[in-house]
Amino acid sequence: MPAGVALTQTAQPAPLRLAAPITSWDEAIPLGNGLLGGLLWGGGRTINLSLDRGDLWDLRPAAPFGQAGYTWPDLLRLVKEGKEDSLHIRFDEPYDNIPHPTKIPAGRIVITLDSTTSATEFALDPATAEGTVTLTHGAIRGFFSASAPVAVFQLPASATVSIQGPASLEKLGYPAGTSHRTGTLQWFTQNAALGLRYVVAAGERADGANRLLAVTVTSNIDGPDPIALARRRIEQAIGQGYETARAPHLAWWRRFWAASSISVPDTALQHHLDLVRYFYGAASRRGAPPVPLQGVWTADEGDLPPWKGDLHNDLNTQLTYLAAHAAGLDDALGSWLDFNWKLRPAYQRFARDFYRKPGAAIPGVMALDGQPLGGWAQYSLSPVMGAWVAQSFYLQWRYTMDPAFLRNRAYPFLADIGTTLEALLVAGPDGTRRLPVSSSPEIFDNSMKAWLTSPSNF
Repeated sequence: MPAGVALTQTAQPAPLRLAAPITSWDEAIPLGNGLLGGLLWGGGRTINLSLDRGDLWDLRPAAPFGQAGYTWPDLLRLVKEGKEDSLHIRFDEPYDNIPHPTKIPAGRIVITLDSTTSATEFALDPATAEGTVTLTHGAIRGFFSASAPVAVFQLPASATVSIQGPASLEKLGYPAGTSHRTGTLQWFTQNAALGLRYVVAAGERADGANRLLAVTVTSNIDGPDPIALARRRIEQAIGQGYETARAPHLAWWRRFWAASSISVPDTALQHHLDLVRYFYGAASRRGAPPVPLQGVWTADEGDLPPWKGDLHNDLNTQLTYLAAHAAGLDDALGSWLDFNWKLRPAYQRFARDFYRKPGAAIPGVMALDGQPLGGWAQYSLSPVMGAWVAQSFYLQWRYTMDPAFLRNRAYPFLADIGTTLEALLVAGPDGTRRLPVSSSPEIFDNSMKAWLTSPSNF
């Protein structure tokens, strides 16, 4: 272990403080509970809470991957023949030119302050997973509950609240969402592709000198009546009040920070370690999808998510979770492992249909349901991505030495991936077995030179 590093309980992680205004979603204060996420930002009299939910996806396929013309043998033939244009048209253009599959942004809560009040500072307390906006008069504070799928905020009594739906959904061909209000409850309903329907809802009540706000995002994934479900969740949170709703949330985060710790003598590095450790608790929980490219903080800039908010399995997802094994963050890691185990049948179909081999294979660029999105084929359709994902199962067994996990999950998953890789190997000039083509993200980008004839260390 390097000198100066001690595996001892550290002090509480330091708050992150940012001067107002915050003018962009990607500089915002990130809050979340694994399923729901929110970005707190803005300035002057306008405070935004950009909302996300991990399982809101448009899962319409972009191309017939696995069908005739869209298979691994077809890809190898085009590479061998040097037909770069044909490769791009068949395997890249669906990603570039068809907007789905894609993560779907949920919408935005807009808090408008009175004319005498404006924001001066934004802060995140990682220890309690609470966000705060310091105002010229008073403050806004809130959290995404660790014990319920709802966010709870305290606002100045004079503040007003509205819901905005994402305008970018027009690009997906969706009908305009509808807004409704009854008493102190308001909601926005959006019909999406393949029967998906989701609701962003907010409810308010007076709370002494403040106003109590509860926010949730429900969908027909939860049940047949997401509006009624949203009402129940909001009424329960509003009825509890801020401190009562906060108590189990604080208890969860105390357990999270007590699981393990690391302290380093560099203050800036310590703050960074604490922040990325916080991301595990805020963005990944068992029972919710794992972290895609933007976590539960899909971009809020009037467009669809960058890179479709997808799951990039060319190291992005694996390296996101690589520290969770050693840190003992089993709840966060469980999201990733459970997700991949559930998709094992989809991975087996992908191996059979695309690679024409037994076993299982994992797309390098993937939607929530395991389907390939295409893109730069050297990486998005490389068969080695499954080995990187399978390493997560191996490491979980090595850190826990749980024989049941090895027998029931790790070995079957690794055996599936290994079966496909073994079936794809061919004899090289020296007689050793290797893949017919190789690559290493993003060496030579998307050119024909990126197809390596000798195996890369990736």
